[in-house]
Amino acid sequence: MALIEILNIFSGKWKMIIICALFQEDIRFTDIRRLIPAITPRMLSKELKDLEMDGIIKRTVIDSTPVLIKY
Repeated sequence: MALIEILNIFSGKWKMIIICALFQEDIRFTDIRRLIPAITPRMLSKELKDLEMDGIIKRTVIDSTPVLIKY
């Protein structure tokens, strides 16, 4: 049962590619877009939210002007 849950978390075309991009360092949304030019902003946003909800990645909001968000 746990294996099926893990496979569901990492399934999809983009999740593993996004995770590989995030291994480098804390990175911003636009930097991820530059590393993965084939992904649409909408799909990237959805996949990042899914990964955050599953506890795979952490979203950090830095209170500055403008507000910075790193993953």
